[in-house]
Amino acid sequence: MEYKYQKKKQFRTTELEYKNTYRRQNEQSPAVLKVVESIFKKSFAIVGNEKYKLPEPESLFVEDFWQVSELQEIKASLNETKSKLNNYCFAEWHQHTSHRNKAKDVEWRVRKEFDPEFVTQAWCKFHEIVTKFSLVPRENIFANNNKLLSLHLCEAPGAFITCLNHWLKTNMPTVHWNWLAMTFNPYYEGNSNAKMISDDRFIMHTLNNWFFGKDNTGNLMTIENLEALIEKAKAKGKVNLITADGSVNCISNPGEQEGIVASLHFCEVLAAMHILEAGGNLLIKIFTVFEHQSICLIYLLSCVFKNIMFYKPVTSKEGNSETYMICWNFKGTEFLSAYLPKLVQEYGKNSSKAMFKKSDIPECFLQQIIACAKLFKNYQCEVIENNIAAYQSCRNNSEFENKKISKLVADKFLKDFPLQKLHMDLQIVGNMRLKKIKNNHWIVETPAESFNERKEKLDLKPAQRLLMFLDPLKSLEPVAKVFVFKPSDLHIDTCITLGKPYRRVSSSRFCATQIVDIYNLIFQVVDMESNLRLSLPTETAIAEYEHKLQQLYNTYKIIKFRYTEIYNNSQTILLIKTTLQTLQNGEHLILLGFLLLTQFNVGFIYLVSHMFENVEFAMDDNIGCSVIFKNFKKRELILNKVEQVYKIAENDTKNDNIILSVMSVTDIYEFKMLQSKILTNCLRQLSSQSIVPNICIVGAGPAGFYAAQQILKGLNNVKVDILERLPVPYGLVRFGVAPDHPEVKNVINTFDKIAKDARVQFLGNVNVGQDISVAELKEHYHAVLLTYGADDDKVLNIPGENLKNVVSARSFVGWYNGLPNNKNLNINLNTEDVVILGQGNVAIDIARILLSPIDKLKNTDITSHSLEQLSQSKVQRVWLVGRRGPLQAAFTIAELRELLKLDNCKTYWRPKDFEGIKEIVPQLVRPRKRLIELMLKSIDDAQTETKNHNKEFHPIFLRAPVQFVGSDSIEKVKLSVTQLHGEDFLKQTAKSTDEFEEIPCGLTFRSIGYKSRPIDPSVPFDTNSGRVLNTDGKIGNGLYAAGWVATGPVGVILSTMNNAYRVGSIINKEVDFTAPKAGCEEVKKILEHRNVSVISYQGWEKIDKEERQRGEKLGKPREKIVDISEMINIACS
Repeated sequence: MEYKYQKKKQFRTTELEYKNTYRRQNEQSPAVLKVVESIFKKSFAIVGNEKYKLPEPESLFVEDFWQVSELQEIKASLNETKSKLNNYCFAEWHQHTSHRNKAKDVEWRVRKEFDPEFVTQAWCKFHEIVTKFSLVPRENIFANNNKLLSLHLCEAPGAFITCLNHWLKTNMPTVHWNWLAMTFNPYYEGNSNAKMISDDRFIMHTLNNWFFGKDNTGNLMTIENLEALIEKAKAKGKVNLITADGSVNCISNPGEQEGIVASLHFCEVLAAMHILEAGGNLLIKIFTVFEHQSICLIYLLSCVFKNIMFYKPVTSKEGNSETYMICWNFKGTEFLSAYLPKLVQEYGKNSSKAMFKKSDIPECFLQQIIACAKLFKNYQCEVIENNIAAYQSCRNNSEFENKKISKLVADKFLKDFPLQKLHMDLQIVGNMRLKKIKNNHWIVETPAESFNERKEKLDLKPAQRLLMFLDPLKSLEPVAKVFVFKPSDLHIDTCITLGKPYRRVSSSRFCATQIVDIYNLIFQVVDMESNLRLSLPTETAIAEYEHKLQQLYNTYKIIKFRYTEIYNNSQTILLIKTTLQTLQNGEHLILLGFLLLTQFNVGFIYLVSHMFENVEFAMDDNIGCSVIFKNFKKRELILNKVEQVYKIAENDTKNDNIILSVMSVTDIYEFKMLQSKILTNCLRQLSSQSIVPNICIVGAGPAGFYAAQQILKGLNNVKVDILERLPVPYGLVRFGVAPDHPEVKNVINTFDKIAKDARVQFLGNVNVGQDISVAELKEHYHAVLLTYGADDDKVLNIPGENLKNVVSARSFVGWYNGLPNNKNLNINLNTEDVVILGQGNVAIDIARILLSPIDKLKNTDITSHSLEQLSQSKVQRVWLVGRRGPLQAAFTIAELRELLKLDNCKTYWRPKDFEGIKEIVPQLVRPRKRLIELMLKSIDDAQTETKNHNKEFHPIFLRAPVQFVGSDSIEKVKLSVTQLHGEDFLKQTAKSTDEFEEIPCGLTFRSIGYKSRPIDPSVPFDTNSGRVLNTDGKIGNGLYAAGWVATGPVGVILSTMNNAYRVGSIINKEVDFTAPKAGCEEVKKILEHRNVSVISYQGWEKIDKEERQRGEKLGKPREKIVDISEMINIACS
């Protein structure tokens, strides 16, 4: 049959339409055009190949690993950028980057307008490459009687093949094309799910073109499979095009992706060099090129191919390291004949030596690799940084521009890489057939966690990991109680496949991937938990089920298996074969505990079923799935086939092979047994023997909530109780964040979600150390985590510190933020001059509150009593005093910038403090550099400003307080002049001199830091540092600390979050919950007995509602209640 292709005239018209549309839109958006054009230019050509020569064969693999310092610096820079993503949720980040992907419309447009066979992102990438770079070797094809044979390595699921077919049929329709492909065998149950692409639709329909090696694993990285592949390819003809699209799952260590995948790349290249014809072309996917393995491999390719180009396709995800290396015009196997034996010796191994000596690689080649690495690293980092900025700011203002760019990119793609529709009869399998197949095992969910969280989960004990599967397992769709299969009377053809033995099922085509993961975790738990003995179905369950069977059937025979035991296939065949030989016509055969996850088991049942009227798969909550063969009718043909299978199994066991299947996968593909119910029952029985860990967190501030969040993510089946001294939660966020910084308090939304998690309980108004001891908490919880923060002050211990109006910064912050302990703070604002000792962000907050116009504070959640007193304040000048210099200032640029922008307030710097600073600025790291530049700019601005201001801000450096002077109340502060000592100017220390000066004032704040207090005599405490003694958050057996109580008062909320996450992860790994503990149930009884009014989170919500209602009347977000008794009354109402 002949097929008509689109006329060239029609094709040119379509192309012209794309060009005109593209041109019109570009004319309207010249700025956008530059962005669009840049996406299509991510390439780098290796030049000078004709000059490169391979060293002598004996010099290969003799030198230890070596590095190129410039490449290692580029690698470090890239990994630093990528590490910024470690705490982002995979699912959220994936959604975010997909939305911002500039090429997101390409695949959709291709599918909509041309409907190619099996179109995917990989299809689009290959189409782009094969069109742009003349990948198909035309001269070789013509020299080979217009024939093309292509080989596709690591090819699953097959999109490169369907794309090549489409391109050939629409561009070179007279070419006689054949193909061969190799990938991990999706039907070999010894391969793990992590190694394979789950979608096998195309493979299943084209099995004759797929080669899975001598051992049927599909593993390219064994020498036996390489030899078998070479033989197979040579038998098919001359291979003139090879693609290699392999990768390795690097989720556990993405920063070393290149080293992890290096051995696979070596095997792909070596396979190509054995098979590819002279003049042929190679396309291989690579990642970064920082290490000796990649450098040597690229140099090898540069020596044996005439041209090499690196290219990142438009449709390749912008933020990853994926690139493709196009290699043209292979010099031939003969050219490499002296080298191949040496190279083959390292095949499939992680060699301990570099392929080439560093001195054997020309410097001009290394410089090209450095330039190439830098180019693609810059592309990648720019995309990641832009995506992070957009993610953090939640920007939506560029959505229109993103849509415009993605449309232009799709237009340009179709203009530069034109497509024609291909008649469905010219497709390999056909979209209609492919779309008919649906299977749950294809579903791969994007992890709803960050990289760090996922990595921590991998480090958990098997029992803990298994518990994490409980919740998602409950959501699996239930199956019918009974599933009946009635075999046909058609002739049955066995198709026996042999392969490498495996101990456990690592993948299955007959269930969702998670089921196999759970199944293997059960084995790991049984192996590692010495106190756990698991046999499923249990003897009791089998006995009860047999009693049911006796009431249902008169004559039957039972074969008892165990889901939790391992059987080799010859054992299984022998058990069933022997029983079949004893059956009488009309009798039933029942299999209990028979695992239906493998092709062999399913296929063998399918074969045996043809000796029975039907097969019933009955679900039972205790037994799992029983396989009931009903009404035996002896068929010699089937018995002979069973005998034949047994003999082959027995014989091949001796030859280190096993029978992988007895039926063709296409014959049994529709014969699927749903395993969710079976494995659910197994897991339910296992979990019934497990104990739910009870975790107690003392302190409901940021550290407490963030640690709870991490624990909840790490342990699905867990109970977390958060105890708080006050009736209200949120700690420093409620009582420490300045009222004019409401955006910082947005984290409360996250804390609220955590508190409302069904696994969490909030117990407010519980003073640990007084109402209940830490020892009692340890008795009733599997782990106790202290996160109660730092609510005490550091003191100066200088004369006059007890004078009136010498106030701690902590008390003042608590006063205006509504901390009950500070509601009656005795402070006199009837003074013009205020001195703040300390230069951290808290000191800046206090200065800003004192100098801000009162109208700016009226609409915040500042307490009314403090607002009233601030409105009558006489403060005009605030002095901010620090011991060290500007380079060591502890405040951040955001806090300083906000203070410098205050209305009606002028900043007076002392130029002497900045002598020699300008010369140092270029040496500073960026954050510190920007801060110093802001100070220097402010000095310059102050010198030219002529406007009068009512208030003044005076930052002073290199001064240390030595005395507070006054008779009853503070009158002035005596300061010593300090000098800096130390070579590293960022770590210099200040030492006082004999020179002094004084600042008159009526109010002084001591803002030199907070410290924690000991909560319980049983908890070791360092009074000097003011924190609990701990090592990486661990205090002792089952007792932990996080946040400021563990680290001291350092950093901001983000620092606390990271610390809490780390400690939460440690708890997840270490918690011992082998023995049951009562948790909250018993603790509530103790507190009730001691007449403690415990406030629940619902009680806090009543307080929250009341505060909001009071605030609404005053035009504020809330009016904080500062009396604890009033809080309790409202919560208990």
